[in-house]
Amino acid sequence: NSIYAVGLNDKKSTILAGGEKLNGLSLMADLSGTLYALADEGIYKINKNPEVKIKKDEEWSSVLGLSGFTGNLYLLTSGEIWKYSSGEEGFGSKQKWLKEKNDLSQALVMMIDSSIWILTKDGQILKFTRGAKDSFNLTGLTKPISGPVAFYTNADLKNLYLLDKGNSRVVVVNKSGEYQAEYLWSGLGEASDLLVNSDEGQIFLLAGGKIFTINLK
Repeated sequence: NSIYAVGLNDKKSTILAGGEKLNGLSLMADLSGTLYALADEGIYKINKNPEVKIKKDEEWSSVLGLSGFTGNLYLLTSGEIWKYSSGEEGFGSKQKWLKEKNDLSQALVMMIDSSIWILTKDGQILKFTRGAKDSFNLTGLTKPISGPVAFYTNADLKNLYLLDKGNSRVVVVNKSGEYQAEYLWSGLGEASDLLVNSDEGQIFLLAGGKIFTINLK
C-alpha cells in the first residue's frame, strides 16, 4: 500500500504516500504533475495525507486502467471509459466517453495521447479517437504477439512500445501499426511493466521487484 519515487540518477527511493488509506492500491496516473491512485475507497490525490477525490462508484465494476490527460482523468472498465473533468472545486461527475458500446472485457492497459489506446489480452491494440473506434492493426511483425502484459506511449512519442512477455521482447510499432523494431532480452520473460523516456533515451522495465533499462536505438 505504498507509492515510491525513485531517482533516475542516484537510484534513491522515497515514499510519497502509504498506509491504510491506500488499501487495495492498484493503479496510478499522472495529471498535470499531480499523482492520483485507485484504492478501495476510490481515486486518491497523492500527497503525505492522501485524500479521496473521486469516490468509488458501483457502475465502475471491474477497473482496468487509469490515465490522466489535459485536465481530465479517464477510467477504463470492462464496459466503458469514464471521463472525469477537473476544476477549481475538484472533479465533476463522470461522463461516458465512448460514443457507442464496446466490449472491453479483454482490456489489459490503457494509454492516452490525442487518442486512447487499449492493449487486449490477445495482443490486439484498440484505438479510439473522440469517443469512436478507429481502424488499427499491427503489421509486419516478425512473429505473432504471445503473452502481452503492458505497452506504453504518450503524446511526445511517435511509436508504441509493447511488452511481449511470451517472446521475451519489446516490440516497437509506429502509430499506424507498422513494425519498426524489437528489443530482445531473456529477462523480459519476467517483466511486468514498462515505460519509455525519450529524454533519457531508455526503456524502463519492472521485473521481479527490480527496475532494468534498455537503451533506445
